[in-house]
Amino acid sequence: MRLTCARQEFAERIRCTLADYPYLVAERDGRIIGYAYTGRFGVRKSYDWCAETSIYIAQGERGQGVGRALYEALEIISRKQNITRLMAILAAPETAHDPHLTLASPAFHERMGYVRVGHMRNLGYKFGRWYGDFYYEKIIAKTRTPQPDFIPFSQLAPEDVDDVRICEIQICACTRAHLC
Repeated sequence: MRLTCARQEFAERIRCTLADYPYLVAERDGRIIGYAYTGRFGVRKSYDWCAETSIYIAQGERGQGVGRALYEALEIISRKQNITRLMAILAAPETAHDPHLTLASPAFHERMGYVRVGHMRNLGYKFGRWYGDFYYEKIIAKTRTPQPDFIPFSQLAPEDVDDVRICEIQICACTRAHLC
């Protein structure tokens, strides 16, 4: 029963994201091996040109270019939406030997050109302990005055989000009709 609820919650999260932002899935040999998406950063309209990234790569697929392929595709689509910067908020382990979190995600983001711009402590509680967040930023386009309007993902032309094949990884953009 819980698995069904979790799937429904996950599908709803994808549907909500797709109104304004891309949700990309990486497949290899018909198997989902990772996903990445952007979402709203900040609640005010003045933050429309900034998006928060999120990524997950299957355990056995890490270190094989899947994350890079997903993030590069996200950046291409984000630029077409007139987004100028991407933010990544990562759970921050308090020690190098944390049993639940590693520094792999911060290292990945730094390799992708993100710069750490902040560290907030004790924001979230999980695994019976408090964790902070690292804030990372990547500028992907110049800001302009006046800045062109943000274009919601659902309003991009189909050719702007066609499937992208990188190596042997198929990246597909989920759509409302096809929830990957």
